[in-house]
Amino acid sequence: MLEVFQDIEQEEEAETRIPEEYEVDFDTMKLTGRKVSGNEALKIWCFFALKTERYRYRAFSWEYGSEFEEMIGTNFGRDFQESEVKRRIAETLCVHPYISDVGNFEVSFHNQRLLVSCRVETDFGSFELSTDITEDIYV
Repeated sequence: MLEVFQDIEQEEEAETRIPEEYEVDFDTMKLTGRKVSGNEALKIWCFFALKTERYRYRAFSWEYGSEFEEMIGTNFGRDFQESEVKRRIAETLCVHPYISDVGNFEVSFHNQRLLVSCRVETDFGSFELSTDITEDIYV
């Protein structure tokens, strides 16, 4: 086969590869031993990307992770904090090649907690993502 056609076939295979992750039971935070794919795998990737502080761990590239810690102790108003959290979540998640958009944010502050839910648009459809941003930061 011609080299040109081999390159095209390899590109098509790379584009249609479905992401896989090991399933996590979010109640116990333990692996279940099963593999999940598609949007279920992307949910797990999103969870860990939001919980991993960017630039802290050498095992991850500088594109992976979030930057919420530097917001601790700032004196900005709630409106600014809310818009900044939305921007940082979208920036964190949209580095994944299968995630095309993040929107429909709902941000709420409860005591010292910052709760966020949003809709993540992917190549495999969409899903709702809810998380406590401050869970690991303030503990």
